[in-house]
Amino acid sequence: MKEYSPVWPHGEIKNIFENIYIVRGTNITEYEGMKIQHSRNMTIINQNGDLTLINTVRLSDDGLNQLDNIGQVKHVVRIGAFHGRDDAFYLDRYNAEFWAFGSIEKPVGQKINHSLSDSSSLPINDYQFFKFLGSSPEEGFIYCNCHGGIIFTCDSIKNWIEVDQFFSGESGRAASEAGEIAKARISPIWLEATGMRKEAFNQILGLKFKHLISAHGDVLKNTAYESVKKSILEL
Repeated sequence: MKEYSPVWPHGEIKNIFENIYIVRGTNITEYEGMKIQHSRNMTIINQNGDLTLINTVRLSDDGLNQLDNIGQVKHVVRIGAFHGRDDAFYLDRYNAEFWAFGSIEKPVGQKINHSLSDSSSLPINDYQFFKFLGSSPEEGFIYCNCHGGIIFTCDSIKNWIEVDQFFSGESGRAASEAGEIAKARISPIWLEATGMRKEAFNQILGLKFKHLISAHGDVLKNTAYESVKKSILEL
């Protein structure tokens, strides 16, 4: 029997915008012998009852019931190389289609049904994927020209404005000391891990948007463009 990542504590699914939902949960990893525990978000897009999951987080049975009451999971989209531990669970449970970079490490027994590249169309109307040029491993973001414009990110731009309940005490203190608890944060740790340069963010500034939904932190409403631009200029 295939083993999946465990169910860790998470909150309830919340409706952020029309047909856009988010749920916050826990992520536990180990780095250089240290246990790291912080929060992460899954975004759910509903299009006529067909659901697309971005930055998957495995849910409990109660959470899955709540998800199923919204619609039927049809697609799983991975936009960041360092996320995806829960992709296989949803791909298997719902026989969903997998959208990802061809270069990523695939879940055991899974295939990529749709390989993402820059300016790829997605299974959701009016949503488009953009690849960060020069990122290795590859990462990108999703743009929707809806609700005044929204960008959806993975690790590239976080929005932890506080240490929430899904952090461990030690990880919360470490994140605060490292400056990771900040609005529209572009982490030097992520930049170093991907080899990204400041110029690669120019494509984001060329888009019209008001909101940011990240795999980490709160939804940044109304002032996202100004906050993201400030973070980019400070690099």
